[in-house]
Amino acid sequence: MAGMNGKKIFVVCLGLAVIAVIAVSVFKVSAGTLFFAGAILACPLMHVWMMKDGKHKH
Repeated sequence: MAGMNGKKIFVVCLGLAVIAVIAVSVFKVSAGTLFFAGAILACPLMHVWMMKDGKHKH
């Protein structure tokens, strides 16, 4: 099961890289803008990923 999870992460990262290349080459988005948007989106995405279990007790 762990191998399948690693494959899923690889496919998602590869897809994001392809989208980034298309954005820069086809839509003429600057790399700085792309990096800034990625940094802004990384915070909530990492939060969701870290809190996905939600089984902590208080």
